[in-house]
Amino acid sequence: MKTISLILATTLLLASFSSAYTVPISDADDFRQACSGIWDSKNAEISVYFDQSSSGQAAVGIWEWSDVDALGKFPPNADTSIIAKSYVCTTSALQSQLCEQSELGKFIVDKSKLPEDKETSIWTAAARFSDIQVGQSTTISDSDAEEDFGGVERRDLYKANKGPFHYDVPRPGFYCVGSVPITLSGLSAVDEKNSHASFSGIVTFNDAKKSQLPAADIPKLTFYLVMVFVYIGTGMLWAYMCYQHRGQLLMVQHLISGLIAFLVAEMLVNWGYYKHLDKSGNNGVATFLLCLCATFAAVRSAASLGLVLSVSLGWAVVKPSLDRSLMKKIIALVTAHALFGIVNAIGTVIISFEDASIVSLICIIIPLAVTQSIGLLWTIYALQFTIKQLESKHQQFKLKMYRNVYRILIAAQMIIIFFFGFATFTFSSRLEENYEPNHWKSRWFLIDGWTTLLYYVVLVSLSYLWKPSSHHSRLALSEEIAVNEEDVEEYEIAERGYNHQTQNSQGYTNVNTNDEYHTEETVFAIEDDDDNDHDHDNNEYSHSHKKSDELDRQAREREELLGKTDKND
Repeated sequence: MKTISLILATTLLLASFSSAYTVPISDADDFRQACSGIWDSKNAEISVYFDQSSSGQAAVGIWEWSDVDALGKFPPNADTSIIAKSYVCTTSALQSQLCEQSELGKFIVDKSKLPEDKETSIWTAAARFSDIQVGQSTTISDSDAEEDFGGVERRDLYKANKGPFHYDVPRPGFYCVGSVPITLSGLSAVDEKNSHASFSGIVTFNDAKKSQLPAADIPKLTFYLVMVFVYIGTGMLWAYMCYQHRGQLLMVQHLISGLIAFLVAEMLVNWGYYKHLDKSGNNGVATFLLCLCATFAAVRSAASLGLVLSVSLGWAVVKPSLDRSLMKKIIALVTAHALFGIVNAIGTVIISFEDASIVSLICIIIPLAVTQSIGLLWTIYALQFTIKQLESKHQQFKLKMYRNVYRILIAAQMIIIFFFGFATFTFSSRLEENYEPNHWKSRWFLIDGWTTLLYYVVLVSLSYLWKPSSHHSRLALSEEIAVNEEDVEEYEIAERGYNHQTQNSQGYTNVNTNDEYHTEETVFAIEDDDDNDHDHDNNEYSHSHKKSDELDRQAREREELLGKTDKND
């Protein structure tokens, strides 16, 4: 009953403050500390509100994480490897001279641990939810302490100090609010209600923008909005190329157009989810938008898998269509992958891993992992088979395209493995107390940012290979003429026919015997064998006759010259 009342009270408090990021706080072990980052300290404020039903006393403190070492003190001459710090000023800490009488019920601050050139960020107060009277026999102790001794020096009445408590943020950083229940004992004037602390409340982290997002998620607002415009710009460029070659588009290019349009919608939904959280907080609408984001991500993953797999099998490039049975298998895999992806995404939103059973985790994770593994292995195998097939047929243009597809996918897998290893190494220390303070600014990128950017790079790279152009559409479903050393004899006659001739005043002379550009007129001329042979014989006869007459004329001239020389002699 007590737990239910605390939950209801906290819910009402959360509903009352909807202009800042709010975190519940209570005397329960898991809710004694609330932390969040602050990007901009200008007009930033941290506030602590306790519910009216709270009772007893609590030590409340706020600090920036870089000053956390100044919290608490060790007893004088104590062995720090054995003796723990005292964090709250209790009667025992007072007798050990770790704090002063005015600090009873507050956090202990070791000012010697604070840097001299920087203003301290530590603030502490004793929250009392009713008037409390103490005397010389009253013991004030941390509720977690096993034993305490001594008492206060004089009988006194401590007025109630319910708050709310407000803290002006001095500088950007990672801030925490801590609360420790205080136990009072040894004085009859302290009734049972006030002797043990019981409290609940909320902590609000107010930044200049009054965002209800955790500071670690604020960069996602800008990131997804930028990605919306990036995909719109990519879609406009793709649409312009499609319009230029609108009569020569392949089916794969139509599918890429649809995928880009879908991605614009997905980025808009993601941005809308975080925008709603920013303005309205986590409510039923936010849960619906989160499930919608997960559904979009699952459908996009399945559609991408089906498109890459179909193209890897040669569809729309090597062959006009795939076998019906093969298409049914692809459709079944894509459908299963989409359904399991939706179940996985929504399941992780609704069910927490701490409370989930082994059976539910298996049903959520294993099916998606199986379909994803099958799709990846099938795609790699199909690419290798298609590449070998194109190599055997000497299809150099398509072979180059498919080799580039293979390189892009392998590079993407290598990047995924690298980032997965890096993220695993980074998250392996997530249970350490310094992990969140040191990584709160970059954690969003390791979780969401880099996968979104990698997908965009892969999509643009693959789209570039199949960009709309007359060159691609002309060769997509046509066969190249395979020319290699074994086929030289087959095309030797055609190569001879490609030699052009030109005529000058001296007769016919062969030119351009190594011309690489072969016209259709030349090819057709090769087929007219009778006419060519007849013309060739006439040309040879005419050329031989002229050459013989020229030789006779030159011989007569030499004889005449020689005859004249003899006569002169």
